[in-house]
Amino acid sequence: MPGTPQFKQTRMLLVVSLVIPCLLISVPAVIAYRGERQLGIAFHWVSHTLEVQRELQRLLVSFVDAETGQRGFLLVSDESYLQPYKSALSGLQGQITMLRNLTSDNHVQQEHLRQLDPLVAAKLDFMAQTIALQQQGEGEAALALIKTNRGKQTMDAIRARLELMEEEESRLLVNREAQLAARARLSTSLLTALVALNFLFAGAIFVMFRRLANMQSLVTVCAWSRTIEYEGEWLSFEEYLLRRFNLNTSHGISPAEAKKAFGDLQPK
Repeated sequence: MPGTPQFKQTRMLLVVSLVIPCLLISVPAVIAYRGERQLGIAFHWVSHTLEVQRELQRLLVSFVDAETGQRGFLLVSDESYLQPYKSALSGLQGQITMLRNLTSDNHVQQEHLRQLDPLVAAKLDFMAQTIALQQQGEGEAALALIKTNRGKQTMDAIRARLELMEEEESRLLVNREAQLAARARLSTSLLTALVALNFLFAGAIFVMFRRLANMQSLVTVCAWSRTIEYEGEWLSFEEYLLRRFNLNTSHGISPAEAKKAFGDLQPK
């Protein structure tokens, strides 16, 4: 019956059964998309930091290789010893350009690279001078230039600058790994919440069908006594309404029926 509490509850369940599926389809999709996007961004920055660290290590190795080739050639005057120097030299500028591009969003690292540029130029020029002197047969002059420690001092300054850049990337890595872990935990929490919502929805649907089954159950009415069979008993209509719908009834007569019954007796 439309006015009964049970009818209202069933109607509410029907509304919920229509709304919740829409929410369970659209909301998880939006949340999953945003969560995946944010997780992807956090993972990208972690990977980006690791890439910068790799490039810093490669740059340092290139300088070490260049020095190794230089010193070997100065010792034995064999051109084959210059191969590590030449290989390192061909890749140095490309590595520095790569670092500049990777850290274009970080003004701290860009400043470090700006400070690094003159040191790199000085180191390369120093090595080229010593090699050229050795190739010209002026080994003593090359050795005297090395003894000035200018090359060592420049290399120490390069190492110190690269260490500062490494420290900056390590700091960023700690922050970005923490963000990645937080995003992962949030995604897990959202997934758990969505699973719980699905269970709640299933329970709501189950209750709704139970209520509908009760609403649609047939009753047997005795045509002679106008009593109703309910749960194995024959009840009066009033008792049935009380038990079935928790409704109290009172007897009355509608205006139309009163007119039919007493119309002739009413004063004119």
